[in-house]
Amino acid sequence: MNPLLLDTFYAGALLASSPYFLYRMATTGKYRAGLLQRLGLIESRAGGACFWVHGVSVGELLAARSIVDALESTFPGDETVISTTTNTGFEVARKSYEGRFTFYFPLDFSWAVRSAFRKVRPRAVVLMEMEVWPNFLQIARSKGVPVIVANGRITEKAFRNHRRFGVLTRSMLSMVDMYLVQNDTYASRLLELGVPPERVRVTGSVKFDTLSSDLDPARRRRMREEMGVRDADTLIIGGSTHEGEEAALLEAWRELAESNPGIRLLLVPRHRTRFAAVRAGVRAKGFDVFARSELAAGGRPRGGEVLLGDTMGELEDLYETAEVAFVGGSLIPHGGQNILEPAARGVPVIFGPSMENFPDAAEMLLCDGAAVRVSDGGELVGAIRGYLDKDRARRASEAARKAVLRMQGASAATVEAIKEVLENSV
Repeated sequence: MNPLLLDTFYAGALLASSPYFLYRMATTGKYRAGLLQRLGLIESRAGGACFWVHGVSVGELLAARSIVDALESTFPGDETVISTTTNTGFEVARKSYEGRFTFYFPLDFSWAVRSAFRKVRPRAVVLMEMEVWPNFLQIARSKGVPVIVANGRITEKAFRNHRRFGVLTRSMLSMVDMYLVQNDTYASRLLELGVPPERVRVTGSVKFDTLSSDLDPARRRRMREEMGVRDADTLIIGGSTHEGEEAALLEAWRELAESNPGIRLLLVPRHRTRFAAVRAGVRAKGFDVFARSELAAGGRPRGGEVLLGDTMGELEDLYETAEVAFVGGSLIPHGGQNILEPAARGVPVIFGPSMENFPDAAEMLLCDGAAVRVSDGGELVGAIRGYLDKDRARRASEAARKAVLRMQGASAATVEAIKEVLENSV
C-alpha cells in the first residue's frame, strides 16, 4: 500500500467530515483532547529500548495489565509505554499505569506515525486485540520493529469486512509478525484471510489473568455494611448495565421483593455519564436510592433503598458483595460486558442473549453450571429465583471460580511468544 495514496484518502475523508468534526471540537472538549499527540507531536521519550503496548480503550488497557507486568518481569531493563485512542482510555492509562510514558495513538497519516516512532523508539509494538492500520504497520516494518497482536480477536463482522477487500486486507495483515489469538475460531478466520499459519498461535484470553480471584471476607463484610446490606439479605447486582437494563432489573426486583423482603438491588451502570439518569429513573419508579458516592460525604443508608454504584474502580469488589450477578450489555444488542469478573469472585452469573464479545466465556460458564442465559428481561425473575436456592447457588459459585482459575496463563504464553519473535528478528 502506498503511504501517499493512503494519506490522500485519509485527508479526503477528513475534509469531507470536517464540518462535523470542527463543530464537535468547538462544542465538546473530548474532541480536542490529545489532538497534537494524535498528529504525532508526542514528547520525546527518555531512556533506551521499550515495548509499546497499545489498547484502544478501557477494556483493552485493563486486559493489557498482566501482559505489561509479565513483560517488565521478563525484560527488567526495558521500559513499557502505553498508548490509547479514546479519552476515557487515556484517563485509565494514566491512573492504571502511573509512572509510565502514556500518550494518544497517532492517526494513520504516514507523517504522524513516523513522528510517533521517532519520539517513542520502540523495540517492539504490542497491539491489543486487533487494532491494525496500514501506514502504522508499513512504517514499523521499515524500521525493523516487530508488531505483535496480543489477545487477538476478529469478530464475524470484522472478518466479513476484511474478506470483502481481499488482496488489500491480505497485504496489510501480512505485515504483523505474530497473531496471538484467544481461540481456534479467531485463528481460523485469520488463516482464511491469508495469514501464514506460522504467524498465528492460540494463547487464550489474557482477561482471565487480569481477573482478581482472591476473596476477602473482611472487605465484603465492610462494603455490605456501608450499603446497609445485612448478612441475611440477598444482594442482586446489575453490573456494567446499559440503558433499558436497569428498568428490567428494577421490575424483576420489585416482583421478587414482594415475597422475599430480604432481597436488595445494586445497580452499577457501565458509563459514568449515566449515573444521574439512572438515579432519576429509579426515583421516578417510586424507589429511594443510596449512591456509594454519598459515603465520602458521611452519608449512610436508611435501609431498603436501591443501591447505586457510582464510584470508579470498584466493580469487581462490588461483585463480591453480591449473591447473584447480572452482567449488562447483554439484554440489548451490544455484545455483553465482562462476565468473568463476577465469576472470578465466585458469584453466579446471569446474562442476556447478546454475548458476542465473550462467546467462549459464556459457553464455558454455561457448560460448567456457573451461569444462566435469559432471552429477555421477562426471564430475569425466574433466573434470579433459581439462585435463591442456597445449594444451587453454592454449586454455581464454586464452578464459576474453578472455571476462571482453569483458564489462566495466557499472559505468560504471550510473553514467551514475544521473546521468540524478538529472537527471530535479530
